[in-house]
Amino acid sequence: EVWQEVLDAPRVGVDDDFFALGGHSLKATQVISRLRQVLDLQLPVRALFEHPTIAALAAAVDAIRAAGRRAPGGDLDLRPWVSEPVDPSLDPRALPQSFAQERMWFLDQLEPDSSAYILASALRLDGPLDDAAFGAAVDDLVERHSVLRTTFVADAAGRPIQRIEAAPRGLMRRIDLRHLDPAARDRTLDRLARDHALHRFDLARGPLLRVTLVQLEAASHAALVALHHIAADGWSIGVFVRELGALYAARRRGAPSPLPPLPLQVADVAVAQRRAFTGAVLDGHLAYWRERLTPLADPLALPTDRPRPTLPTYRGATHVTHLDRDDLARLHRFARRRGSTLFMTLLAAWATLLHRLGGQRTLVIGTPTAGRGQVELEGLIGCFLNTLALRVDVDPSMPFGDLLEAVRNEALRAYDHQDLPFERLVEELQPERNFNHMPLFQNLLVVQNAPVERLALPEVTLEMVPIAGRTAKFDLTLTASERSFIDGDPAAGADPSARDGLELALSYKTDLFDATTIRRLSGLLRRLLTAIVAQPETAVGALPLLDRAARHLELEWNDTAVRGLGRTDDDGPDLLHRRVERWASRQPDAPAVRCGAVVLSYRQLIDRAGRIARRLRALGVGPESFVGLWVERSVDFAAGILGILQAGGCYVPMDPRFPRERVRAMLDDAGATAVITHIALAAGDGENDAIDDLGCPALAIDVLLPIDADGETSVAAVDVGRA
Repeated sequence: EVWQEVLDAPRVGVDDDFFALGGHSLKATQVISRLRQVLDLQLPVRALFEHPTIAALAAAVDAIRAAGRRAPGGDLDLRPWVSEPVDPSLDPRALPQSFAQERMWFLDQLEPDSSAYILASALRLDGPLDDAAFGAAVDDLVERHSVLRTTFVADAAGRPIQRIEAAPRGLMRRIDLRHLDPAARDRTLDRLARDHALHRFDLARGPLLRVTLVQLEAASHAALVALHHIAADGWSIGVFVRELGALYAARRRGAPSPLPPLPLQVADVAVAQRRAFTGAVLDGHLAYWRERLTPLADPLALPTDRPRPTLPTYRGATHVTHLDRDDLARLHRFARRRGSTLFMTLLAAWATLLHRLGGQRTLVIGTPTAGRGQVELEGLIGCFLNTLALRVDVDPSMPFGDLLEAVRNEALRAYDHQDLPFERLVEELQPERNFNHMPLFQNLLVVQNAPVERLALPEVTLEMVPIAGRTAKFDLTLTASERSFIDGDPAAGADPSARDGLELALSYKTDLFDATTIRRLSGLLRRLLTAIVAQPETAVGALPLLDRAARHLELEWNDTAVRGLGRTDDDGPDLLHRRVERWASRQPDAPAVRCGAVVLSYRQLIDRAGRIARRLRALGVGPESFVGLWVERSVDFAAGILGILQAGGCYVPMDPRFPRERVRAMLDDAGATAVITHIALAAGDGENDAIDDLGCPALAIDVLLPIDADGETSVAAVDVGRA
């Protein structure tokens, strides 16, 4: 019966595989929590992975009981940590916040205008809706779940607390758009939906739920819903939809609520959490995470389109792609053959892609967990979401199958410690705090497998669909959803065709990445998933990422025999500076470089480049030498490039806005033989700044080759080098 309830299956045989019937990590957690109640036995989640049939799990339980010992899992206490309401003697207006609530309250104090922690969705309602009953059902829901009428403040001592307030009535706002033509109505609804998602909540005043009912036509509505993350999480959305439907139906009939009383409220869980995670229980969890995450891994190193800003803006966007149902089925079959889940397979693939792009062998990837490992928590609206920091060590020579096995073991061990609040872990590990990125990890993998509700009300079809967000808390977030993807604007109430398969949504910080970069990354991920299923024993570093067109382009770029870049009969490779020299011989007086009022002809450009090249050769520059190019925007930039190439070296461009210390570090890291610069840059403005303290010989090009008013290079040349 437990398996039937969790899997929503009419019949389950004792030899049926739990994961073949649609089970995954979240459902496994639900099964284990129910078995703990029924059997009064502490079982870790991995017990179901190791014994995935009823017969095998029953035999394992019998063996454990016969031996009189705890299930495999060491001495970790897996008993429920919350089971009863708050002590009635506690003041309901001065209760402690949970660890997650406290963190979000602090972030709200730090950035009060941010909309990064707002959950926004749209309810599509098709049919003759009783808006009075709908509004009353919203009020009933707020009365039922006290967190929706809770405020978050600091007490007299400055400690964050939560206060349960009286339930407001008439919470829902109404807007009628029937007077607008269809195009104007759609535009207005789109604006309302986005404003609804971005308008901040006042945590100190509440309520932390906004509902606006928008009438589109006589029998068509859109209900815009927004909640602050401090009061709800993704799982809560399913509870919200399910209970709102039941309460609406009861209001229509004039009947009392059909919902059973809640065993707990969110405040009860917060108090229990503060009491539970102390002493030996806390030490046991912390010991595991400390062993897995120290020393702390380096921040995510990916090539970005722009440097990271000093302060986060949370500006973001999302790119969505899909795997069709056949590709998804192949991924599931592959995962089952390996004793893994879709989540574990995606985690290994995501780690592979991040390694291939950034070169890091040790990665920490965040992943959210529902935080509802007890049956009592499953029916609550609230923020129970927790985050696991999973360490993945990638060796490019290891077969992908071996990496997946390592990831599987890492995830199963982490599930035993998933109740430890992430905020408490950060407090313990004390990573270096930096406002411009998240602690411990900067990327997230989310597999959406929380229950998704689609209900039919009396004469009304109701479905909740998230509104596309424009914020990003992490550099990259990969969200995979198996449910059908609905095209079009969800807030507009459209009913387009659905596509089965796997939706892969890649959210990103627009301060760091361009949309074209993310589209390419998304394509790489799709091709990687296809290659993994086809070639699981291929080394991680050899799995193909490029499609046929990209591979052809790569070969073309690297083929030194192609036209225009190939060898000439007498001069060797046809290099850039030789091309310029040939063109200069054809029209030496034609303009070659222009910057403002200064114009150099091809003859002048080649002359300047030759002088630079001779000076560089005298300093030892030749093949495989690196030369820094630290100059202001001017004709000297082009002359410097050509001069370095003529000398046989490679140029290292450096932004003139870079501070002196950054330039010195870049030159040292490159092992530069020399640097070409301008005297104003190299001389600096500090007491000890001098052109000879950059760590390598410096050529001040504007002193070495000054330009007169007519753009001519002066005959006199002054050598400026390191003393």
